[in-house]
Amino acid sequence: MCVPGGSKQSSSLKSKGFAAKKKRDKEKIVDKGKAVEDDRVVKRVRKCASLDSDYEDELDMDIFNGAKLWEFYFKPEDKLIGKITFYPNSRVDFIKVIKKKLTSEQLVLFMETCFGHFLGMSTVTMQAQLIHASLYRKVHQNNEREILFRFGNDTVRFSVAEFGLISGLKCTGDRDYSKYVNNTNEFAERYFYDQTVTYGGVVSRFLSSNFKDDGFAVKMVVLYFVTNSLLSRGEDKKVHAGLLNLIGCGEFNSYPWGKLSYDYTFHGLRVGLKSKQMQKKRDLDIKEKRVRQYRMGGFPFAYQVWLYEVLPILKREDICSYDPAPSFRICRWTDSSSLNSNKLEKKVFSSSKLKAVPMEPTDAEKDLLDLSEFEWYGLSVSDDDFVGPAMPKKLVKGQSSGVQNIPEKVAKDVLKGVSNRISKHMKDSLAVILNHQKAVLDAGFLEVKKTIEEKFLEFEKSIKSYIDYCTQMSWIQSALFVAGLPSEQSPEILLDRTPQSRLSFKAKSNYVKEPIPEKGLEGIWERLYEEEVGSGIVIMSPYGGKMSEIPESELPFGHRTSFLQCLSHHSSSNSSNNDLTKVVYTTTNSSYFSVLNFTIINPRFSSPSTPKPLFIITPLYESQVQAAVICARKHGVQIRVRSGGHDYEGLSYVSEIPFIVIDMINFRSITVDVERRTGWVQTGATLGELYYEINKKSKTLAFPGGACPTIGVGGHITGGGYGAIFRKYGLAADNVIDAQLVDVEGRVLDRETMGEELFWAIRGGGGASFGVILAWKVLLVRVPETVTVFSINRNLEHNLTKLVHRWQYIAHKLPKKLLLAVRFQTVNSTKKGIEMKKLQATFISVFLGRVDGLLYLMEKRFPELGLVREDCTQMSWIQSALFVAGLPSEQSPEILLDRTPQSRLSFKAKSDYVKEPIPEKGLEGIWERLYEEEVGSGIVIMSPYGGKMSEIPESELPFGHRGSTKQIAPKSDY
Repeated sequence: MCVPGGSKQSSSLKSKGFAAKKKRDKEKIVDKGKAVEDDRVVKRVRKCASLDSDYEDELDMDIFNGAKLWEFYFKPEDKLIGKITFYPNSRVDFIKVIKKKLTSEQLVLFMETCFGHFLGMSTVTMQAQLIHASLYRKVHQNNEREILFRFGNDTVRFSVAEFGLISGLKCTGDRDYSKYVNNTNEFAERYFYDQTVTYGGVVSRFLSSNFKDDGFAVKMVVLYFVTNSLLSRGEDKKVHAGLLNLIGCGEFNSYPWGKLSYDYTFHGLRVGLKSKQMQKKRDLDIKEKRVRQYRMGGFPFAYQVWLYEVLPILKREDICSYDPAPSFRICRWTDSSSLNSNKLEKKVFSSSKLKAVPMEPTDAEKDLLDLSEFEWYGLSVSDDDFVGPAMPKKLVKGQSSGVQNIPEKVAKDVLKGVSNRISKHMKDSLAVILNHQKAVLDAGFLEVKKTIEEKFLEFEKSIKSYIDYCTQMSWIQSALFVAGLPSEQSPEILLDRTPQSRLSFKAKSNYVKEPIPEKGLEGIWERLYEEEVGSGIVIMSPYGGKMSEIPESELPFGHRTSFLQCLSHHSSSNSSNNDLTKVVYTTTNSSYFSVLNFTIINPRFSSPSTPKPLFIITPLYESQVQAAVICARKHGVQIRVRSGGHDYEGLSYVSEIPFIVIDMINFRSITVDVERRTGWVQTGATLGELYYEINKKSKTLAFPGGACPTIGVGGHITGGGYGAIFRKYGLAADNVIDAQLVDVEGRVLDRETMGEELFWAIRGGGGASFGVILAWKVLLVRVPETVTVFSINRNLEHNLTKLVHRWQYIAHKLPKKLLLAVRFQTVNSTKKGIEMKKLQATFISVFLGRVDGLLYLMEKRFPELGLVREDCTQMSWIQSALFVAGLPSEQSPEILLDRTPQSRLSFKAKSDYVKEPIPEKGLEGIWERLYEEEVGSGIVIMSPYGGKMSEIPESELPFGHRGSTKQIAPKSDY
């Protein structure tokens, strides 16, 4: 069976077999009495089966002329379910290949072609998941040349007009390139030697050629782009001689490539969505309980382009904003990464957030593009308007060939009568009503016009009643009027500096974001009655307009309210998700400072002189994070993201320019999969919460994170993250296998959709540098049921300087399962009744094994320390997490759930990385510096690297300290 649109089943048949098959097919169809439509199918079978032509057949556009209106109809209970397969399934990034292959001069020449603007896209790759998920819709064919798709409550049409508008490709004119078949040219002869040219052959020739002739280089890249992106088919499919010669002759810039691409795509969709062959296969799949499969021939390029424009949730927020002199809309795309179809179906196409956008060109686009052939109208069709098999004779309102659309002039005339007396808001509302009804029958138009007249009749009357009170004047006269002066007076009165009133008064200004309820207004009236006549005044002045357009950070005027309005607008439309009063704290909110200070570990940055955020946002839903990012970018406000507040310099909640804080404290969900040894942890969770949840599920799994349990997981991993078992398993970031983040465009991305470069950057490249991390997927590591720890003190009486000097040569070379760090500080000591300051070194160790193994290693590698069995304690891994945190290891692990910082002292701290041992004289200099501090206020911690850290290349993650032998962390409290 030959499946229109790209099946290869006929390629191995012999010509004799074809002849017999064609005869049987024709007789079979004639016997059944199916004349016209089935005859077209026979034509297509003949074409697919033919071996007489050296080149693949052209699309036979006649096969879907005269199609019935319900041809594509799917009832809600019979949506397109199953697996969409594409042929071929390419993952090649065509734009990157082209940029890499051509010289800069050749790229300039290519940019001047009709395809040059595609270089402005970040990537152009196959989007099988996106197309599959979007076809999982209610869909029907509207007429012979367009299809309607239902997305949520919106219905939008897919037609060549929309594709031309978005892609910038020519979509008008004759697309028949067979007239070029006999046009010989040097390009085809030089690069293909009169051979049969296949799609795969074009790729091989393009990649293997070194183009010395820039003109030929451009033609080759055009051929490569057309055959492998615009019209991609199987590698063994033949390139039509007319297509090859059209490009070779250099006449490709005037050819309607958009129309050709659309025809390929439309045909593929039609065959994939509804055909007799596919219906039979579908019935068989159901009968035999197999997964349904639908085949799309070639690359459905035009459909993919259209999808990105009509579904704003899939791309950056401003993709549909138009400049006065627009570039093609396709150039504004930034999201071309692969999408997960299951996630897309769940989070996008089944979401109330989804909004489809019926398209109309702007005036500037009409001037720029050749769209004269197309009619444009918005489209909003109810379920009742979908034509189904039960009502084949009914026409879709406004969509039959005899429909008279509302002319643009009529629509303008309806507006003209009230345009001078209706506020902009009301005028826009009227325009929306008209826009949605442009394509109705005459009777429908009269009904809409009547509705409009009734709707605005009362408003018109109220406007007319006030006309007599209106006065036209110059602006300077209006300045007198607003000042309470007679507007007919000379403007010279404005030069009089004498105050108009000398009465004592008390006045203030309040700024309101929500309407005052009627009961509240009545309270104001009562208060005014309590004053003497005329002595109490309340003036209400509306904001909005230009005030909402200027970012709040533009000037030190904090009452524009535009950011909060933006936040409310872009948050989820679900009412339960849109109560911003639960997540937004302003400086006037009574909880503002308690929320701000709760996780500040360093009081240095909570003083009155420290810059404070304009708002603190504690999102409950990812849509609120998206809204915060979009609005902060729109209004020029810096974002600070806080998960635990442990950064040394307050970077997660302080900025010198106007900023907001996105506090992820409510994003604390943790799931642990013991069988797969993985877990998802949201970035507002602390390390203590993560360790606790892992321990609940397994006593032999752990995560190689830091020591302090109140550190937020989000910032910890973005900085790399080291802890007690990192010499065995690497950094916390080394054990992240996926992530979810909101990028600068407000999109929620995972590892697949963000791409490997961004995924690389967020694991060690710095907190909030590349987006707001929502969650990490982490790999859990195995630990023994019993680990051993010790903490022993040594001082100068134990020949401390030589001991530490020796430690430097040993610690980073010890087995990976052993960490031996050392902490230095001064302590109070009494000698012969005299209090004095003494330097103390504490050697702290965690060993992934039992005490006997630890003692053996220490005796062999570092006997100078003098470790004995009594110094050691065996415990579980979760107890060792308490031990390393400085908490009593015998306490319940639930103490790890306490988010309250253990210390509230102001401090200054930093980290240094050392590759060479510090000489004894240098160590003595450190001791002297510690003696200068107050007792216990100065601390230096040295942590050895080596082990797993030395095995992982520095390029693996953006963490540039793997080659160090140790980290030195000085800290001074005050």
